[in-house]
Amino acid sequence: MADHCRRLDMDREFLSREGALSERLMDRIVLHLFRIYPQILNNSEAEAFRSLNAPVHIRISDLLQHLQSQSNKACKEFYNALELNDPQIYKQLPSKHPGETTRSVATNMDIYHRERYILNNRGPVFFSGVL
Repeated sequence: MADHCRRLDMDREFLSREGALSERLMDRIVLHLFRIYPQILNNSEAEAFRSLNAPVHIRISDLLQHLQSQSNKACKEFYNALELNDPQIYKQLPSKHPGETTRSVATNMDIYHRERYILNNRGPVFFSGVL
């Protein structure tokens, strides 16, 4: 197993956690792999991974398994797509912080999502006051 596939194995639990990746991010990653590297994902595979019939955490788990069965290049391109579409999550991957546990990275992830909510929770009065 090559280097990027080993990293993907380390990051699988973090990425497959419910709520770790949004629907939009999952779509962007699949489209990136399909459009830029059609040899990694063909049309029918891309449609299956974008299907709304299964929850995102199940689809990401299936995608990671599929990529690991492909090649090291497929795993590397997944990381490139993730870094391009959400650098914040990419920086928090367990493989980027080998000394930390998954639990501490998950806690940081929860704080990140909470901060995004707080920043967006201003309300219309705040925005009309700014004008």
